[in-house]
Amino acid sequence: MINVPILSIAGLDPTGGAGILLDIAVCAARGKPCAGAVTGIAVQTHKKAIFVEPTAPRLFRSMLEAAISAEPAAIKIGMLANRTIAEIVADTLEKTAGIPVVLDPVIRSTSGLELLDTDGVAFLRQKLLQKCDIVSPNWDEAAVLTKIPVNDIKSAAAAGKQIHSDSGVAVIVTGGHASGEPVDVLVDDYGVIELPSERINGDFRGTGCVLSSMIAIELADGKSLRRAVLSAKELLAASLAKSRPPYITIVNC
Repeated sequence: MINVPILSIAGLDPTGGAGILLDIAVCAARGKPCAGAVTGIAVQTHKKAIFVEPTAPRLFRSMLEAAISAEPAAIKIGMLANRTIAEIVADTLEKTAGIPVVLDPVIRSTSGLELLDTDGVAFLRQKLLQKCDIVSPNWDEAAVLTKIPVNDIKSAAAAGKQIHSDSGVAVIVTGGHASGEPVDVLVDDYGVIELPSERINGDFRGTGCVLSSMIAIELADGKSLRRAVLSAKELLAASLAKSRPPYITIVNC
């Protein structure tokens, strides 16, 4: 049996603490090949933002076409850098019907880098979301996508419901950046559920990358969307419990 890859469409963080290098690590730990298309280079360290250099559109399109030719079992989308890259991704998704797509709508890095320009955010909201199966914004990203101030579980649910209503895509609004015990809010066709987790101490980077990649892997393995989310959350929690900040050591439970 051919072990079909997961496709990561994401930026390259030189530290390996986030982005496509971390997605590759997740896939490797789960025994999956990882095809990839690099949207740009986010030059940063764990503490310092430097600059973002988007991939040239012609080069990116060629990379993405080559990666798609590997016939991935699922697609994870992370940093998009700008509207042009987002448009190329959207065009490509028109040709990949039936492949699960997970979008981690990274807009700004922990270190402060802008990872998607204003036009790109508008395009993501208006055109790209509808082509995905699930989107995983944190509180800040959910607020940008909806213009709803998100500062508690109730407003996180409201933002998730608006995204779902506007686009039809399932939404998990992650609460890991909030104070106290983290609670994610999942909104899908079946309603709204709160998914609490135990707080694991440590200034980790890349939690959103890991969660979205794990959801993609679970969907590729044939799990339902809700089961994929629950399994991915369990795997992320287990990984964080065995990790030393700022890096996440991926475990395969």
